[in-house]
Amino acid sequence: MAGHVVFGLGLISGCVATVATASTKFSLIPENSHSADGHRRAPPAAFPQAAVLVLSAIPVVLAIVAWYYSIANLAMATTPGRFTVGHVVAGLAAICTSLIALVWSIVRQVQNTYGQRDRIVWPWLVIVMGSLSLIWGIVVLALDSESYYLTPGL
Repeated sequence: MAGHVVFGLGLISGCVATVATASTKFSLIPENSHSADGHRRAPPAAFPQAAVLVLSAIPVVLAIVAWYYSIANLAMATTPGRFTVGHVVAGLAAICTSLIALVWSIVRQVQNTYGQRDRIVWPWLVIVMGSLSLIWGIVVLALDSESYYLTPGL
């Protein structure tokens, strides 16, 4: 079971590493917000378009892998171990999904393409993932028909 959880943590680590990579040009964000011309174009020091695509895709792919891994374990939840792994990795998948919002927000701010829509979409993605995790944990605890329900519920 520990190996499965470490795998999920590795996926989160990949997302966090992507956040760190996107943040290497963080100093452009205040510059972009104070630009006098009001035009939304990427500054010369911003990421090339290929880097934007790669940075944007990494957390999406890692989150999809985490959700797939979680669902696959829950579908095979014939043992307490699979049940626990499926639920724990689902929580980790929600974290990966939330990190998509952080990476995309940073990249779009660095590229000077962050707009009003981004101010709504990305925070709500994180709110939904956090709420889903909280409700999911409460439901698992409420179903408490077996002692092994406690670990993933908490």
